[in-house]
Amino acid sequence: LCATVYFVKAEDYLLEDSVKENIGLATFNNKRGDISVRYPEGWFIKEYIYNNPYSIFLSREKVESPTDKFKVGVSIHKFYHQSWYLNLDNRDSESAIHFLLEEYFKGMPEPGKGITKEKIFLGDGTVALKGEATFRFNYIRIKVYIIYAMKDDVMVQIILEAPNDEFEAYRQVFDDIIATAK
Repeated sequence: LCATVYFVKAEDYLLEDSVKENIGLATFNNKRGDISVRYPEGWFIKEYIYNNPYSIFLSREKVESPTDKFKVGVSIHKFYHQSWYLNLDNRDSESAIHFLLEEYFKGMPEPGKGITKEKIFLGDGTVALKGEATFRFNYIRIKVYIIYAMKDDVMVQIILEAPNDEFEAYRQVFDDIIATAK
């Protein structure tokens, strides 16, 4: 989970309705050629190519290293060779992503509030499970979408987050990111 505390006026960072309608979207295609996603122009991108996981951060704030925090953004993590870890010989990928989402919510810093779950489809038609929850991290209430998807032997985790009082301003941006993720 990525979060940090900023002492700024919230209105400096909230999207105005007129701005939301005019946000330009750019397309990011990773170096491996297996991830494509549309995101707001002006956001920062950082790609980390490790063997496992492979990670991308798309954020409103600049991220220089994997340990940097951001206030509003998206983390995409791709884990390879997951069949053995998720015991896919004895369960289907849909039950595996249900298990992963439950484990994520159990590991929250405090019991999440308003946890909801729904089956969705990513931009390439991949079946995914999306959870939404609000929880306290340090002194900020954070709202997240957490998405798990399985395709072949690869598990994808997408985390979209913002402070609770800003999340609604970014909901459509986050929904657009999910709808274009491939």
